[in-house]
Amino acid sequence: MLAKLKHLLKHSIIYGIGPVATKAMGVILLPLYTSYISLSDFGLLGLIDVTIYISIELINLGLSQALVMLNNSDEYSPKNKSMFFTLFSTSSFISLFFIVIAELLLPTVSQWFSEPARYYLLLRISVYVIVLRILNNLMLNKLRADENSKTYTFVSVIKIALNLGFAIYFVAFRGMLIEGVLYSYIIAEGAVLIILLPLSIKN
Repeated sequence: MLAKLKHLLKHSIIYGIGPVATKAMGVILLPLYTSYISLSDFGLLGLIDVTIYISIELINLGLSQALVMLNNSDEYSPKNKSMFFTLFSTSSFISLFFIVIAELLLPTVSQWFSEPARYYLLLRISVYVIVLRILNNLMLNKLRADENSKTYTFVSVIKIALNLGFAIYFVAFRGMLIEGVLYSYIIAEGAVLIILLPLSIKN
């Protein structure tokens, strides 16, 4: 019983580092955003963030959560690799389909806004952020399901550090406004994908 409690506390503390660091990043970036980004653009960034989160949940179809549930179940644990391959392939196919549809619709959708060229860029970057996060979330949840908490936290901290560093660079030093924030998202997610893919190939 005591061993199980220690095991639970150990993983809970390690997994808790990521969310705490994410909130801390928000606190650090808030003065930066308010200093360099206008109120209207800050509101637009908030709207884009919400849209990204909702889109991920809709497009992902709950596959990341299903992975955690099925990975250690009595029925599917002997077929972990097959199950992960199926879920990852499905997510990849859905993501590819989403990219194709988005690329076809974005030129038209961007015309609905007051600055078509700018909104086309913002929406296009958001599309690829969504796709990268869907794939990364699936691989991160595989680490969680396998109780590989140290690698999970290491990757999460790397992602937060890259996000923070590039956001400061693009916004404060390059004056790229919310475009810079979105570029920091995509760079951080791309780096995470590069780290996680080799770890996931064995599955």
